[in-house]
Amino acid sequence: MTTLTAIPANTLLPLPILVVEDSPQWQTAFEVLLSQHPEKFALLGMAETTPETIRLLKTAPYHPHDIVVILDWELPEGETGLQVFETLTKTVGINASQVLLVSGTPPHQLPVLPFEQIPKTQAGRQLIPALLARWEAFQQNGIGQQATA
Repeated sequence: MTTLTAIPANTLLPLPILVVEDSPQWQTAFEVLLSQHPEKFALLGMAETTPETIRLLKTAPYHPHDIVVILDWELPEGETGLQVFETLTKTVGINASQVLLVSGTPPHQLPVLPFEQIPKTQAGRQLIPALLARWEAFQQNGIGQQATA
């Protein structure tokens, strides 16, 4: 059984991040970007499919509401980022503010989406600032409830 314990208020925790991306090159790129701020970002893992994503979220040592998901749009077997998001909403309670869509699909080809979008061509410039804003909110909101066995 997993229980949640509150972390002391003066402790700064790294923001837990899960990446849903099927391209090995982009997986490596995200790892490199996140590793530049190890005190602020904790990479929970990489997933390529919805079942992998759900498994990682359910076994992570954090409450699912504390995790940010970097999500690709085009995934294997024709799955889209929106389909993954909708499944995560139903199964683990992920909400739109926790998702950053980082996609190579041109923005004009995407539907209106409930979460922030960053073009892959701008990921090097825009992803870290977007994550830092979430890290600050994570600290200020007293989130950071870390699961312990």
